[in-house]
Amino acid sequence: MLNIKFLRGMPLGLLIPCLLIALVAISPVIHLTIRSLGADESTWLWFLRWRTLEIVWRSMILATSVTIVCISISLPISFLTNKTDIKFKQLWKISAILPLVIPSYIGAYLFVSVLGPKGILYQILNTLFNINSIPNLYGFTGSLIIISLLSYPYILLTLNATINSTDNSEEESARILGLGNYNIFRKVTLPQLMPSILSGGLLVSLYTLSDFGAVSLLRYKTLTWAIFNQYSGSIDRNATALLALSLCMLAIIFVYFESTFRTKRKQYRASPGVAKRHKVHKLGIWQIPAIIFCGSIVFLSLIMPVSMLIFWIIRGLLHSETIPGMLEASISSLSLGFMTAILVIVLATPISYLSVRYPRFISMFIEKICYAGFSLPSIAISIALVFIGSRIGSPLYQSMALLVIACAILYMPTGIGPIKSSIELLSPRPEESSRTLGKGKFTTIFKITIPMLRSGIFMGAVIVFLVTMKELPAVLILSPLDFKTLSTMVWSYSTEAFFAEAAAPALLLILLSSLPLTLVLIKSSVYK
Repeated sequence: MLNIKFLRGMPLGLLIPCLLIALVAISPVIHLTIRSLGADESTWLWFLRWRTLEIVWRSMILATSVTIVCISISLPISFLTNKTDIKFKQLWKISAILPLVIPSYIGAYLFVSVLGPKGILYQILNTLFNINSIPNLYGFTGSLIIISLLSYPYILLTLNATINSTDNSEEESARILGLGNYNIFRKVTLPQLMPSILSGGLLVSLYTLSDFGAVSLLRYKTLTWAIFNQYSGSIDRNATALLALSLCMLAIIFVYFESTFRTKRKQYRASPGVAKRHKVHKLGIWQIPAIIFCGSIVFLSLIMPVSMLIFWIIRGLLHSETIPGMLEASISSLSLGFMTAILVIVLATPISYLSVRYPRFISMFIEKICYAGFSLPSIAISIALVFIGSRIGSPLYQSMALLVIACAILYMPTGIGPIKSSIELLSPRPEESSRTLGKGKFTTIFKITIPMLRSGIFMGAVIVFLVTMKELPAVLILSPLDFKTLSTMVWSYSTEAFFAEAAAPALLLILLSSLPLTLVLIKSSVYK
């Protein structure tokens, strides 16, 4: 007889839908694996060439380098804005997070328009000093600069959420033992922050691995570039599947190393209860250098991109440039974001409830599977769903439904996180009282539990909406015919070097994306 003790107490009406959701979430990886195993000998020989290894190495080097640079930016900013008396503290706290709303492909397009061979800087230098050439910053250098400047908020957010809740008693003990501020930071504070650095660094690494727009515009050949070109220019879909699966495996390697290193460096608070208020360090003569550092990062990552967009818009208006389709693209972007947010909330709520209220192996396994989409590159998931959709055919293939499903698989973890956190803080007593009064489990969930999760559901929906608005690879690959969003408009104009035309949809995309982020910052206790 089948042993089902691990299912004891779990309602099948909740478990079965969660299993189906997990199956949908992992189906792209399963299909890529099956498709890759079906490749013939010539495809495998093509895949196992030296050129492929070089592209994989380029992707790894870029992801590692960007992560290191982002840590080098985020750690000082977080320390300065949370543990020192730096001037304009709240200004730096908020403005340092805002580059998160600027997609990397917009940053890359602005980089090319300013620092490219025929960009604004070249035109100014050529006019004033008759300089005929400037250093070429395409390739690795440009990709490293742009992705780092726009990705460091992922680490900064995790650090800001942690640094104020770390145990201050250890720092006080180290200070009593005669350690100076530098040694206290290196031996006490930094180890306490290491879990946040690792989790934020993993997000940056995965984001860099999955980036397609910036590396393509800056001509740096990574796996995402190779996958898109193979998909666009070849009829051999097995080769595309092999490249996509190799990108998935590379992402899994990064997740594995982060998990292993985190396990070896567990940190616990030495004292119970609420953390003591941290000592505010006086900067003294370092006040000006600290302001210059924070100001430089904010200028390069936020002020300069927005200023260049405004410049290109004004230049386009002076030359009577018109941009047709802006309203339709805005509606398409908003509708995609709203539909994805609604679908993610519908899928993430039962997963979160199952994992918190019924902490069994099966519920934890389902939750981990649903996190697979966020840890895998969007272009790989999109390619897999193209294969699945082409097999099913109409009405799924090249439909809005398939695009929304893809975005939901990619961003379901961003919805699970806030909802799960809200359920963990929710006492089970109201639910128990409801069932004592004769209400069923599902009646209790819908009438008692879900209304009390409004804050977590709202937060999850807002974050999903934000990240979906910026999505590019999935929209390029899976969108229906003649379906244009603001991100595809920016991509289309910037690849053709129509910088003035690309500026308006880019700025509008940033403004629309900044609204949900502002709501998140307002509701976040970090910025109260």
